[in-house]
Amino acid sequence: MNDHEKPSIQFRYYMIRVQTPADATPADGSPELSGVVERLGSGEKRDFSDAAELVRLVTAWSEAIPNMGGGSHAGNP
Repeated sequence: MNDHEKPSIQFRYYMIRVQTPADATPADGSPELSGVVERLGSGEKRDFSDAAELVRLVTAWSEAIPNMGGGSHAGNP
């Protein structure tokens, strides 16, 4: 890659709905995290029961799906 080439950046968009019970706090003091993540543009939704599962879902989707278009344009945040 020379000084004039920029690496291709692809953005994926998700909507995350988080549920946190008001009265539940684990013994270690960290808040519980569960909910639903939706891959925008596809309508695909998945439940997650903790932060690690959320990361696994998003990572798997990011590796498995082709560019949905529009994500690699210059100036796209």
